[in-house]
Amino acid sequence: MSAANATEPSGTSTSEAKPPRGPLVAGNGKLFGIVILGVIALCLVAGIVIALISASNDSARSQRLKEQGIHVPVTVNNCLGLLGGTGSTPAGFVCHGTYVVDGKTYHEVIGAKGTFSRPGVIVAGVADPTQPSTVVTAQSASSPQSSVTAYVIVSLLALVLVGTLLWMVILVRRRRAERELVPTTQ
Repeated sequence: MSAANATEPSGTSTSEAKPPRGPLVAGNGKLFGIVILGVIALCLVAGIVIALISASNDSARSQRLKEQGIHVPVTVNNCLGLLGGTGSTPAGFVCHGTYVVDGKTYHEVIGAKGTFSRPGVIVAGVADPTQPSTVVTAQSASSPQSSVTAYVIVSLLALVLVGTLLWMVILVRRRRAERELVPTTQ
């Protein structure tokens, strides 16, 4: 008996191929794709909700600073330079300052101040009445800000979500069509 005959069951040859036992599983790749797209869609929904909340909070803070802000003199403590993308050119400054609201002293970043000021210089600031630890320059608090730009990210995420959902619908329809074409044996 040869080595090939010893491993083969009697009556079969290597040129014959038998179909696998049990039902054929069709469309597992599409099911996996549908599940992955579902997870992506859920992540996009969470991102949209978070971005929407953030945008509305920023818009409300800007409105509050403009209408009800507490005007305070802010003494600059220091300004740190920010580097640009290549690391060789300055992109702006972050300045820390000290100010007093309702008898309490705050040491915070001066929001919307991108220019250098020497330590000890006093700049006009506006503190948030509901969160006095937030202060911006008086000039930025009084300037008109577009609330539309805050919702650009939300809009982009919503477009990606719509595309993902459409892709899911296409995959589900294709999977259903393939199931209807597969004959059932009883």
